[in-house]
Amino acid sequence: TRAPADYSGGAARSLERVLLTGANGLIGGALQRTLRPRLEIRRLVRSQPRPNEQSAFYWDPASGVIDARAFEDVDAVVHLAGEPVLGRWTRGKRRRVLESRVLGTRLVIDAADRAGVRVVVSASAVGYYGCDPGDAAANEQAPCGDGFLAQVCREWERAATDAITDHDRVRLVLARIGVVLSPNGGALGLMRRHAQRARLVMIAGRGDQPVPWISMPDTLRAIERCLEDPSLRGPINLVAPNPVTQRELAKSVATRCGARTIHAPAPVLRLIAGDLAREVLLGGRRVTPTSLLDNGFRFQHETLASALDEAVAETPDTELDTELDTGP
Repeated sequence: TRAPADYSGGAARSLERVLLTGANGLIGGALQRTLRPRLEIRRLVRSQPRPNEQSAFYWDPASGVIDARAFEDVDAVVHLAGEPVLGRWTRGKRRRVLESRVLGTRLVIDAADRAGVRVVVSASAVGYYGCDPGDAAANEQAPCGDGFLAQVCREWERAATDAITDHDRVRLVLARIGVVLSPNGGALGLMRRHAQRARLVMIAGRGDQPVPWISMPDTLRAIERCLEDPSLRGPINLVAPNPVTQRELAKSVATRCGARTIHAPAPVLRLIAGDLAREVLLGGRRVTPTSLLDNGFRFQHETLASALDEAVAETPDTELDTELDTGP
């Protein structure tokens, strides 16, 4: 049954308590501020909470330690934590990226399953579909692609799915998140910073690689929708309906920041960043938000111009940890 077309406003109305991981990251910090006025928010944190931090609970994915009290009477879990993808992909970096997602996801969702949590929204990424710009646009039914990021996403999602014993009782959403446009970090944060400091915005290679983007407000609204709407389960693409090329994104940011664009040749980027350049900077895939659209979700920012007009004008929040905590 198609959801009502105006199902997009307001926080999850039937929920009272939500547990977050990655709460200090780009999306997690914004989600806290959005949900906190209406819901009780608990956080899993990786340093021992201070005595007055009653909403914070300790966990350590590497050692398999998690405070089970965090899940008591919790209605939903939003799992966003993971080693940032940016950085040179050494063997150790690759291992941390993969293990942080697989071990952390297995630990959190297993605990949520045992505690009787009803809804789990577990982050994944559009990197699942690979990075071949020549392939057809990917909806949620498209197969997993090739490359390191696709492998990470495949294992990430498998860890979430396997940790749930009864999929009829627990509704699992695998949120395949695109490039989130926020002045506080991520791709736009870096581009904006370079534009302000050097008056330059980089076009990576030829710049014709697709960028499956989404505005931060729509990311938060889509996560809320995934929490509340019982018809949403399994993989859900969190991307805007109108993808652009990396060149279009760079030029649009440069125009709004009073900067100019500069081409960074693909061989130079590959020499500097290796596979990271090939899959993240020079690669891309067109992705469609088919499930959200089919369920009546209305995007606040359907076009890049609309998203950037708001995001570039916004003052960055310097208190946020601006690392990319949701990975590829």
